[in-house]
Amino acid sequence: SNDFAIFQNLLESFLTDTLFWEQHTKDISIKLVCTSMGNELLKRYLIKRDMQGIPLIPVYERIILIGSDVSADSFKRNQGFDNLLEMTGSVLVLVNRRDGPLTLSQVMNLEGRLGKVGPINRTNLPEQIVVRDVTKQIAWEDLPALGHDYFLRNQELRDYILHVQLSQGLPENLGL
Repeated sequence: SNDFAIFQNLLESFLTDTLFWEQHTKDISIKLVCTSMGNELLKRYLIKRDMQGIPLIPVYERIILIGSDVSADSFKRNQGFDNLLEMTGSVLVLVNRRDGPLTLSQVMNLEGRLGKVGPINRTNLPEQIVVRDVTKQIAWEDLPALGHDYFLRNQELRDYILHVQLSQGLPENLGL
């Protein structure tokens, strides 16, 4: 998470440089896609930053969490993702109930994984956090190598992710 912290600090410095943006049009839109253990890296970064009392700066228009190998309670208070909306306008969590490696991770960690079961407090999430179960869109042919790279193999899902990243507004209104 240290490398991400360096990147994030540079990005925040750039986007909050008032002198630069007074002279240039601010027509930049940054989206972040985290897959698998990248979700854990983001979560650790958020927890560490919270412990240090460093406020988050909204630099991302949208964050997508795919195959998220973090605990299903990660959106609960003090679990890492509870303050995710401080750095983005919206979050899309993609859930695949047939994700093989997340099944193994659930056994090893003795708790549900976000990318397999979704957030445990789904009904209490802000409207800017949208959860999509994509299990039905994924064919068995998309699941070789234990099924963790389905978002690369499935054309419909790839198109949806690209559509969400290029679109404005909340992901709930973008279909699938």
